Amino acid sequence: METKKKTDYALPIIILLLVGLGLCYWVFSSGSKSAYVVPTSKPTTHIVVYEVDGSAYGMDVTLQNDTGGTDQKGALGLPYKKTWYNFKSGDFVYISAQNDSQFGDLRCTITIDGVALYKAEARGAYSIATCSGSVQ
Repeated sequence: METKKKTDYALPIIILLLVGLGLCYWVFSSGSKSAYVVPTSKPTTHIVVYEVDGSAYGMDVTLQNDTGGTDQKGALGLPYKKTWYNFKSGDFVYISAQNDSQFGDLRCTITIDGVALYKAEARGAYSIATCSGSVQ
């Protein structure tokens, strides 16, 4: 019976190590490259400001809040301003203001992250100005 020397096992061990290292390289380098992309610096929340001004004596307001609900307020004076801090991209934004008097006009504006994006105007008795859109 012939005995094997320690050097007889060296070549198979080296081959297994090289195959193992090659396999590891292939597994870890063949994945999606997008996993390593640095995310953009877009904010996760947006500041939305609703504003209404004009010459009407009073108004009623309906608006979309930052939790997805609707707020209504009546017999408000002008100018009116409400700021929300937790809107997310894709959220619906909306404000509707109705003139409570027989005279005057109303102008509504929705500003998102400092940029006035949606505007509307209504003139005359009990007229309604409505602004709506979405957060980008």
